[in-house]
Amino acid sequence: MRSLHKLFLACSGLIMGVFFGAAANAQTATGNINITAEVDAKCVVRTVNMDFGVYDPTTVADAITLVETLCTNDSIAVLTLDGGSSGSVSARTLVKGADTLSYQLYLDAARTQIFGDNSGGQTLGVVGNGTVQTHEVYGRIPTGQFVTEGNYSDTVIATIVY
Repeated sequence: MRSLHKLFLACSGLIMGVFFGAAANAQTATGNINITAEVDAKCVVRTVNMDFGVYDPTTVADAITLVETLCTNDSIAVLTLDGGSSGSVSARTLVKGADTLSYQLYLDAARTQIFGDNSGGQTLGVVGNGTVQTHEVYGRIPTGQFVTEGNYSDTVIATIVY
């Protein structure tokens, strides 16, 4: 039995020597993990309603609203406004049943540059910077429109192409 015990101790010592000896002479190797992501250009557009209030046909009615854009950095985009229910950028109308009330939307406070789309008017170039950019839209209802009383409305679609 003693010889079996000696054999066990010898094997244990050999196993421990191999294990601890290997740890003492350990080698290391490294490898790189390449991490990638692709960011596509992205833009969103948010709008706020425009309210002219009560229209008096003897005076011009002006209003201002905001269109906000948010685009990834350095994205090149174009903001457009369509013609609304009239289908024409150059002849926008507020509607109440069969009655219409002419109005226009502009890029500038002087109300000289019609804000439109590719069918007419001018568009607005936007360069994304990763933050919300606010763009003013100027509206005007000209004088002299003696229409039927009531509530007139229109829906204009703001589009950002990027």
